[in-house]
Amino acid sequence: MSKETRKQLVMFSAWSKEIEGWTTKQIAQNLWRFDSSEDHDDVMQEARILFLKIERKYPAVTEPSHLFALYRTAISRMFIDKARARRRRIADKVSIDDVVELPESPLQNYGHLSILLEDLSEELKTVLRALTTGRVRLKLDKPTKKLRRRENHNMRLRRKFALTTADPVGELRAYFANS
Repeated sequence: MSKETRKQLVMFSAWSKEIEGWTTKQIAQNLWRFDSSEDHDDVMQEARILFLKIERKYPAVTEPSHLFALYRTAISRMFIDKARARRRRIADKVSIDDVVELPESPLQNYGHLSILLEDLSEELKTVLRALTTGRVRLKLDKPTKKLRRRENHNMRLRRKFALTTADPVGELRAYFANS
């Protein structure tokens, strides 16, 4: 490496006001993602340390734009890692028992939905129960005999539960859409 190249590397690769300004802007945009115990100065210090690590790890990088590209990638990944660590800490602290208080009835706190379900006709309750429990769809890709017509879901529901409506699923949709 020539003296001139080394001089340019020292001149451009050092932490500059431009890099600090860009980093400040990025921290301001992403600070909401981090733990509340970390303030702007803490994250800026970590960014400076990250920049120094990149300089030491890649001594062969002589172009300032290439070094800055490495730094941009590294700081973006640092922000992602901090956000994930925060999410993990929150998930570890909160248990399901703290969040949910089990009511006496499973529909007690559902208000409008529980009223709609009470007013639902018995046939539509049967259709809703069939659609929400067990296997919803049978494999439709199975080859069928040419003499037998392929049944759609409405046909299966009518046959299985002896329903009188022509389109039970459509009526159920219409009931909840109009309510």
